[in-house]
Amino acid sequence: MGDYVGYRERLSTAVRRREIPSSDVVMVVAFGDPLHPLRLPRGAAGERYTCLVVALHDSVAVIEHSGLQHGVAIRLSPLRASPPTWPSGLPSHPVGRRVSRS
Repeated sequence: MGDYVGYRERLSTAVRRREIPSSDVVMVVAFGDPLHPLRLPRGAAGERYTCLVVALHDSVAVIEHSGLQHGVAIRLSPLRASPPTWPSGLPSHPVGRRVSRS
């Protein structure tokens, strides 16, 4: 299945956190400052995103934001993360361990 959670962070400094490997697909829609992935599994690290989809991955991701962040994180099982869920309409297996901009 899947779930979703709304979140809000208001901190005085930038936040850098490690995201553990996951067998789920996670879509984050950020309404605050953009997310800045510093290290991603086969992704476009260095760019800033307000919406991103992180596919199944087996290594740690490092993501930073300015400290002012709110949005929605949607977690899907691999079975639920199939077309039309993917932005480009691709099935989930070719985009495993990648990040897509939506």
